[in-house]
Amino acid sequence: MLDLGRACQATISFFADRGFRITVQPLLESWRQFLEEQQIPGPQEAMAPSDPAVRAQEFLNRELQFPPASFHSVLAWDVFDCFEPPLTDLLVKRLHELLAPGGVLLALFHSEPPAQRWSYRVRDLETIELVPDPRSLPVVNVLNNRQILNLFARFRSCTTYIARDQLREVLVVRE
Repeated sequence: MLDLGRACQATISFFADRGFRITVQPLLESWRQFLEEQQIPGPQEAMAPSDPAVRAQEFLNRELQFPPASFHSVLAWDVFDCFEPPLTDLLVKRLHELLAPGGVLLALFHSEPPAQRWSYRVRDLETIELVPDPRSLPVVNVLNNRQILNLFARFRSCTTYIARDQLREVLVVRE
């Protein structure tokens, strides 16, 4: 399992107790660090990509460097909401490559920018705990249902569930 959120012992324990091998790669933290590096004044400033597509490719050249079909599941949480469209598209393509056939990806999408950002912790079979996360990046990419379906078009199926607090839970399965 690949968890793209912050490392959380409750979530790790929940899945490890069920026999999952877990890799945590806090993608939003990596993105924040990447953006901070791009704004360093000095000689590197001229080299910093200003084109969002170039910036997205450069970021993914550093992140999620795993062999194809390495994971049977991905917890993407709400990371897609915090990325510019070129990065969102490239990230979905990369995650498709990293998922084994039949693999499942869980993502959350806001229907509007939330007043409060959260980190998520899996507590038990019925509970995902929301913990306030003031360090989280803002939502910059609110997608409607059609855009979400188009984003995951290369997957075998995409099922959307309406959740509380302007959230949609999306479960996609790789062919």
